[in-house]
Formats: sequence, C-alpha cells, structure tokens
Amino acid sequence: MAGNSEPSKVSEGKKETNPAIILQCGAYYVVVFQEREEKLLHTLKNAAKTGYEKMISGGTAVDAVEEAVRILEDDQYFNAGRGSLVNVEGDVECDAMIMDGNTMNIGAVMAAKHFFNPVKICRKIMEESHHCAFIGEGALKFAQDKGFNDLICDPAEIIVNEIKEKMMTMDISDFASRYFPPGTSSPEQSLPFDTVSAVAMDSDGHFACATSTGGVLRKSKGRIGDAPLVGCGAYANEFGAAASSGNGESIMKMNLAREVVFNMEQGQNASLSAKNAVERMKNRLSSWCSMIAIDKDGNFGVETNAAGMLWATCKGSDLEFGSKRKEFVKFKKL
Repeated sequence: MAGNSEPSKVSEGKKETNPAIILQCGAYYVVVFQEREEKLLHTLKNAAKTGYEKMISGGTAVDAVEEAVRILEDDQYFNAGRGSLVNVEGDVECDAMIMDGNTMNIGAVMAAKHFFNPVKICRKIMEESHHCAFIGEGALKFAQDKGFNDLICDPAEIIVNEIKEKMMTMDISDFASRYFPPGTSSPEQSLPFDTVSAVAMDSDGHFACATSTGGVLRKSKGRIGDAPLVGCGAYANEFGAAASSGNGESIMKMNLAREVVFNMEQGQNASLSAKNAVERMKNRLSSWCSMIAIDKDGNFGVETNAAGMLWATCKGSDLEFGSKRKEFVKFKKL
C-alpha cells in the first residue's frame, strides 16, 4: 500500500462477529422525487443486501460500503454520482469519502467532475496514494497517472438533464419557506439535498464508512461540504462508525460523525450516540441532519431531525428498511 504505514491490528484475537451494514439517503427524495419513494427504497435495500453479501463472502467492511454506495451513485435519482445536483454554473462537482476504521486509512475527492462513481476513486486514493484527498483536476490527474481510465468519464455524462432543469428553475426562496425546521436561522442553507452514505462492520469486527454527494442546490463553484471531510460527514475506528447527511456547514462546525463515534467510545450504544449528537447540533446551531451508526456490539443507530430520510439495514437474515419524517415538513408538489 503506497505511502500508508501498516498499523497494528486493533481487533487481533477478537472472536468472529456477525457482519452488519446500514445505509441512508437524506431528504432530497422527500421533496423532489417523493413519488419514487418505493423505487428508491428498492435500490437502497438492494445496496444493503449486496454490501452484506460482500462481507459474508469473505469481503471486508470497506468492500461492503464501497459497493453499497456505488449502487446508490448509479441511480440517478439519488444526489450522488450521475444525477447529482449542479452548482450555480450548471456543473456537477461531487464530494465523496471512504474510511477504513481498522487501519484509519482514508480516501476522498472534493469537487470532482470526472467520475460516475466517486466512491470508487476514493478507494483507489486510499490504497494507491500517500495523500488522503484530491480536489477537482487533481483527482482527475491522479486517476490518469495511475491508469484508472475505466473510472473516468466526461463531466457532461454525469449531468441528467431532467434533474438539472428542475433544479435550475426552482424558486429557492419559496422552496426554503416550505421545507425547513422551525428555528433555522438560514432556511436557504437548510434545503434538503443530501448525501448517501453507508456504514458497515465485518466478521472481524472491523468498521468502515463511505459517503457520496453532489452537494447542495446551486452551490457556489468549488464549495466543499461535510461528506469528504473526515470526522464531519463520516468517521470509523475500532469502536464503531457513523455517517451523516444534512446541513453540511453545520455538520462541519460540530465535527458530527466523530462526536457520534466518541459517544460510542464512552459506552453509549449506536442509537443513543446518534440521537445525542443530532440533538446537540440542533440545540447549538438550530440546524438539521440525519445520522446512521453501528457500534461494536452490532447495534444500529438511525436518527434524523430533518425533513426525512430513507434507510436500510442488513444483519444476519434480517433486511430492514423504512423512512423517517418530521411533522414540521409540509409535503407539497413542486
């Protein structure tokens, strides 16, 4: 592995555990493609099942989250990969990250334009570079220099005209007034266009997390959200893993995913850890997010104070899924 020192195996000698995986997408679907909820849940379930099968077939948690997020990126109705939201100039700039909680190795891309599956180039960065993250053209050059031509595409291929046209003509002020939590100081910054993410624990008890997003609606060129920033959009170590979706600027200020894992380090289970972190951000910044997590006992955490979220989990023979919504959201057709 180029440039990454070999760490000690944090869970050496640990008995085999039951693999587990959890995925989520944020509120984007709720207010834009609500009529597609059943189909989006089908994709989410398939991604969870595929990621889980990776692990029971001998794959790692990293393999599982990469494959699960890749499936979501391939569905143009999730705000990740192809079909991502465009910035003010009409271009897609994707953020993504993957982290191996056992080795603490990381790969991330920021404002990337040339990849159908940003999560896959993140995995390559994690394994093939001594750097942790690349931005924009730097990510493209890395892929070219390494010969990862199969991962590269023309930026225009990532844009889906149906989504671009809908987003570029949307009345942001009207939209914000109908879809934000009470008490939010800047409604325009709380528009529900979110990250897809996955968290997994494999049979060795090792954790991993991955995120991918096109960012917020009509963001400024070069804007970076929480998704590719370690400890903000996602985090994993030997105690657990967590990944978020929501108001990226607020999530960054709170270092939110790291807080969830820290809560697990202090003995809280995944559910309570996620709940406490989301509540603290709401109280401190009057802002919103969704959070998923897994602790070392294989417990799941699913929490949101946002307009809504879709989620799916797979553990053992149990595949569970659902949606969470908040009463303050006024569901109206755009």
